[in-house]
Amino acid sequence: MIRTRHDHLHALKTQTFDLLVIGGGITGVGVALDATARGLRVALIEKGDIASGTSSWSTKLVHGGVRYLEQYDFPMVREGLRERHTLIHIAPYLVRRLSFLYPVKGGPLGKAFVDSGLWLYDLLAGRRALGLHHRVGRAEEAREAPLKAPWDGGGFSYYDSQTDDARLALAVMLTAVERGAVAATYTEVTDLIKEDGRVVGVHVRDTLAARDLRTGPEGAADVGGAAGPVFLVRARTVVNATGVWMGHIQRMDADGGIKAQVVPSKGAHIVVPFDRLPIKTAVIMPETSDGRVLFAVPWQGRVVVGTTDQEYRGDFDRPTATDAEVDFILANANDYLETALTRDDIIATYAGLRPLIRIQDTTVSGGQDPGGRNQPGGEPSTGTKDLSRNHVVLSSPSGLVSIGGGKLTTYRLMAHDAVEAALKATGLEAPRRADTSTLRLTGTPGYHELSRHARALGAHYGTTPAVARHLLDRYGAHALAVLELIAARPALAAPVVPSLGYVMAEAVYSARHELVTTLEDILARRMRLNLLDEEHGTGVAHRIAELVAPELGWDEAWIVAEVARYRDYAHMAEGGGYRRDGRDGRDGRDAAARETVAVAR
Repeated sequence: MIRTRHDHLHALKTQTFDLLVIGGGITGVGVALDATARGLRVALIEKGDIASGTSSWSTKLVHGGVRYLEQYDFPMVREGLRERHTLIHIAPYLVRRLSFLYPVKGGPLGKAFVDSGLWLYDLLAGRRALGLHHRVGRAEEAREAPLKAPWDGGGFSYYDSQTDDARLALAVMLTAVERGAVAATYTEVTDLIKEDGRVVGVHVRDTLAARDLRTGPEGAADVGGAAGPVFLVRARTVVNATGVWMGHIQRMDADGGIKAQVVPSKGAHIVVPFDRLPIKTAVIMPETSDGRVLFAVPWQGRVVVGTTDQEYRGDFDRPTATDAEVDFILANANDYLETALTRDDIIATYAGLRPLIRIQDTTVSGGQDPGGRNQPGGEPSTGTKDLSRNHVVLSSPSGLVSIGGGKLTTYRLMAHDAVEAALKATGLEAPRRADTSTLRLTGTPGYHELSRHARALGAHYGTTPAVARHLLDRYGAHALAVLELIAARPALAAPVVPSLGYVMAEAVYSARHELVTTLEDILARRMRLNLLDEEHGTGVAHRIAELVAPELGWDEAWIVAEVARYRDYAHMAEGGGYRRDGRDGRDGRDAAARETVAVAR
């Protein structure tokens, strides 16, 4: 298996691949794994880190979508419920059952309406149901999630699941790499290469090589010119899985035509301490001031509250949670919650962009849109909450395959449809058939057995049962490798941040085995300190950089630059004035920076 970034880059430059994936979000890594499982030679390039875009900025849910029942999109709900079951099977340490409280106000008719909808949700799940929904009385509701009138009269409990979105995407990518895929992060496509009208590869810029330490943390010119060295990657077919950036790649396909309009829908969230919102179950808030749905979801010792759903027209690389969106979330959450949240409670905010699709003129495969809103001739939609979340696969005459739409839960189906379209476009036959619904992700084999012995594992490796459990629930069976680091160097059992469960050994393990390239990769996505830590990881940035420097070949100058880059990135997490100590964290930054607490790259 290829292990270092240098090895991956060398393979990109010297091999010809059957299939090249552009984009390292959940869809792109899913395509890479599906194609690799079929025996194809696969490479993936991503301009940032794995899941550094939308795929690390979700509500952290794997679900069928109760709210889509009101849109009568029963096929999509059934599909999501089926995939929820599959993901719990192939990645049980990353995808877990979670109970939800659906509060109901009003009399018997309102309760009967919600009850019937949840019965339909259970029936659509069938034997894959995680448990049947049931009535919750006023007293039980008060224990699980204290709400205020008129929402404190009871409701229903139902079940879905949640995940760490960034680690799920990483696990999919690592599984593909274990099977022979090549993956290079911080590599950006500059143009498509065509021969006889067919796409046969891409030109790629190594953006990491463009960083010149002499110019400070922002990076500058290098040997490849103002933006870094460019090289050619050849492939028989190219899949554009870049999410909201899909149109950018399509525009490089000059004679392919723009086949669809990407309609980015921005979802904004806030993160608050669990002690300020001590809910034992997730809460769905079905009625808001503009008809959207909010969730409050316990996650890794904090609570995520969101999401908004608005068409977005700003910079795709830096979507932000605006003051207006934060106010919307707070005001509507406070209509339900007994605890009145304020800006002083917010640890972080974040925003991500869903790549919804409005079809213009194309041959569409993959997910269907029964409502007709996104099909040729369908009624155009102006609001994103009315756009279908189904995915579409678009094939250009040049052979470029683009996939858009969809959601985190159904990434595996999206990947299958994209690979099928790519094979059809090239006439390529895969060496073997593959069913990724039974392909367990890396870390899953052996997880259940180890999980039953978490206490003994902690004692055996010289740490606590809590640390062993934390590692098992993040790395699956690979927790053994992290525990072995602790056994060899007991100091690595020290917490990264006292209030969170992370230990120093995780940084070393990630640097060695998890496609890490930058300090941000570790602190923001291998761990989630940018969202969970009140200092957003800045307080430990230098210590972590020094710890992983020998693993990544960093000298002192590179350490200083990495820390500066990360602090600049994390400054956005305190730049919105939401610091819990009440101090203004803006420091004269521009207006765009002042609108956010955490930024999606």
